[in-house]
Amino acid sequence: MRSVGAASEAPAPSLFKEQHPVIHTSSRLLRLLSLLWSRPSWSAEDLARRTDVTQRTVRRDIARLRELGYDVVSEPGRGGGYRLSESRGGPPLVLDDEEVLAVSVALREAAQTRLLGDDQAVLSALLKLRELLPARVASRLGAMDDVVEHVPRVCEETVPADVLAVLAQVCRHSERIVVTEGRGSGTVHEIDPFRLVFTGSRWYLVAREVTTGSWGAFRADLLTDVRSTGRVVRLQDPPDAARLVAETIENGAAAEAAPRR
Repeated sequence: MRSVGAASEAPAPSLFKEQHPVIHTSSRLLRLLSLLWSRPSWSAEDLARRTDVTQRTVRRDIARLRELGYDVVSEPGRGGGYRLSESRGGPPLVLDDEEVLAVSVALREAAQTRLLGDDQAVLSALLKLRELLPARVASRLGAMDDVVEHVPRVCEETVPADVLAVLAQVCRHSERIVVTEGRGSGTVHEIDPFRLVFTGSRWYLVAREVTTGSWGAFRADLLTDVRSTGRVVRLQDPPDAARLVAETIENGAAAEAAPRR
């Protein structure tokens, strides 16, 4: 979430849309901002038509967006036009009430289940967000805290957020990696990562073994010393990652349940 800068003589712009008399203006500003993001350039006439206002109102709304920190560039020429600067650096993030609640609930769920391993960062983000909540939103979230009960569903083995981030990065860029699987000395694998899968209680990395060419689901909590080889590979006919994990879990459970001779 981007931070909101504040001038020395003026309060920082709110992260959240106000719901009193200016709701129509706030909604229109969000619509205008969405349009500016959707394509490189807009004429004032087109923006007026899409937001159902006059071109004069469009000019006022553009000025308001600039006051909020959005770098909207005016284009010269007949009829004029507007576009967002390519830099697009540092505007405040604008969320409506439902979006704020969604983010807050998601952060709380992540903290309760330890979805990202150490929940310190999640709790810190949640507390910071709550400090910024308007009273009406804080009241709604407080009501949920008071009456909603959760069935315990904690991740069996957590994975640090930084490890998940590294694994996600190598999956995205199809980078071959070398990992150690298991605690202690462990087993070294050279693999081509494909997808991360979360089952609700455990993280898995779906990857292809370089030496055998076979696909497998590796428990992410058992992977240590993740090192990229710097080699980008093209994966041919990758499997359905979620199905592969489900089958791996099912086969493992069946093997444990089978009678031993």
